Amino acid sequence: MFEYQRDYFEKLRGQHLKVILNIVLFSIFLGVLFLLVGGIAAIIIAGSVSTIDATGSNALSIFGVIFSIIFFLLFAIFVLIPLNFSYYNYYFLAYEEKLSRFKHGLFPFQKGRYLKSLGLAIVLILIGFAMNIFVNIVTGPIFYGGRFGFTDVDNFSNVAVNSIGAILLLFIGIIVTVFLNILVQGFVANTWFRHLEKAQNTFGDKYRI
Repeated sequence: MFEYQRDYFEKLRGQHLKVILNIVLFSIFLGVLFLLVGGIAAIIIAGSVSTIDATGSNALSIFGVIFSIIFFLLFAIFVLIPLNFSYYNYYFLAYEEKLSRFKHGLFPFQKGRYLKSLGLAIVLILIGFAMNIFVNIVTGPIFYGGRFGFTDVDNFSNVAVNSIGAILLLFIGIIVTVFLNILVQGFVANTWFRHLEKAQNTFGDKYRI
């Protein structure tokens, strides 16, 4: 069961801290990038709204709000989405016994790989979103059943029994949710690792693997 993990840590050969440091730095980089672009969009929106409040209906101000929203969405889709999967590259390089550097987090923007990385990232997000909806459908009745168990009682003598049943239902719901989400994340990670290994392959090839 843990053969892969043992193999992975043996191949890291002292790179554990470096991998973690790269991921931390990359996370900070993503956070700063998000705040910078989000801040610019928020400033434009705030300025546009204040102009509308001061002058009444203003087409130019409304255009500023629309432009900033579209600008942020496009930035999120074409930059943040592929970058959100880039940290897998640090693990991949370590497993391949290759030195990893901070710049390797920019893997999706390498020449000839951007469009495939972007397309794969969007598809994986959509798959993850659909799977999470399925998880909610599966676990929803359990959670709602558990929630109502605390309140839907006929008399005081049934409170203890219903409360225990509700706790058990909630506990089962949590276990099922965690298990299904682990499967979703495992599928996403596995597909992206295939992309790192064979970046030139089509998504269909990666999906079949």
